[in-house]
Amino acid sequence: EGKPMLGMASWLAQVAEAGEKAIPADDPVYGYAAKVGIGEDLLLLCWREFKRRQLAGSKRQKDWRQAFRNCVQGSWYRLWFLKGGEGAQLTSAGEQVRRFFEAEDEAASGQEGQGA
Repeated sequence: EGKPMLGMASWLAQVAEAGEKAIPADDPVYGYAAKVGIGEDLLLLCWREFKRRQLAGSKRQKDWRQAFRNCVQGSWYRLWFLKGGEGAQLTSAGEQVRRFFEAEDEAASGQEGQGA
């Protein structure tokens, strides 16, 4: 009955095997983000943090895409703030997450250059 409960890693593997994107371009999360002023850069940052946290945990979901939509709409990680008439801007927590992934990306690109 319905979708099975899957952990994040199993779901990501299933999505990759099906040749799909985890969050496809037509996902409603993009429309929501556009309506409230959350830029795609912040949405991507939120996705990376969501994925990192969920892969580290043992939670299982029937619909990981909906869980991510809930994460964005509920601002679970408090990565951004909104001010009237302006787009979303990073909070201190958001800047911390951005720096973490920036360092991760730099370390990964440094390893590629070393043949690792």
